Amino acid sequence: HGAKGSLAPARAALAELEGGCQAAIGAYCDDGRDGLALTVRVFAPDGTQALAARGPVDPADPAGSGRAVAQGLVRQGARELVTLGREFAAKAAIGRKQA
Repeated sequence: HGAKGSLAPARAALAELEGGCQAAIGAYCDDGRDGLALTVRVFAPDGTQALAARGPVDPADPAGSGRAVAQGLVRQGARELVTLGREFAAKAAIGRKQA
């Protein structure tokens, strides 16, 4: 499948979820029964909630496959967890340069 085939769906999923370095999101591809598959998980900052979605990666449109998996997470409420992550990071000053 190659690195490009594995990275494109994961990156597209992260972009679709609008997750930056302050959101607890994991995305990876592995070989499923029917070819490459993408798994994405989104976590609450305190670890009390986790959402997961998995879907096949279409070699003709790996980025579209990543967006489709992410949209499944959005329907589950992932944007709220991403927002909680940003709020937590802002309160804890995570990701800000120190003066």
